[in-house]
Amino acid sequence: MITKQQARKVLLIGYLMAIAGLLLGLTTDIYSEPLSSSLYLAYVFWSVYHGMGLIGRAFDDFFSSMFVFEQNFFQLIWAYLVKKMFLLIIKLVLAMIIGVCGGAIYRQVVLSRIAY
Repeated sequence: MITKQQARKVLLIGYLMAIAGLLLGLTTDIYSEPLSSSLYLAYVFWSVYHGMGLIGRAFDDFFSSMFVFEQNFFQLIWAYLVKKMFLLIIKLVLAMIIGVCGGAIYRQVVLSRIAY
């Protein structure tokens, strides 16, 4: 179970991610309208952060038993890094889908009940 302080910390980081997306949206104009671009990026940053929190541990536990075998040390390191980057990209995409489709709102509500 998560404590009250941990819930507040997770919520604060989520707010900071939303502010970072808001500021990035103000500097990059996606839809030729700064307000909609900044709100969209704020929501996406916030939801990806919460989506990573929702699927992160289960995803890592599922893929933690994968092994990499190669002929020499450099190929082993390269294969390991490629595997980690590939899994990170998959995790980010899944986190974005889950977070944007409502998982972030669910996590916000659950953590808000604990924190406040």
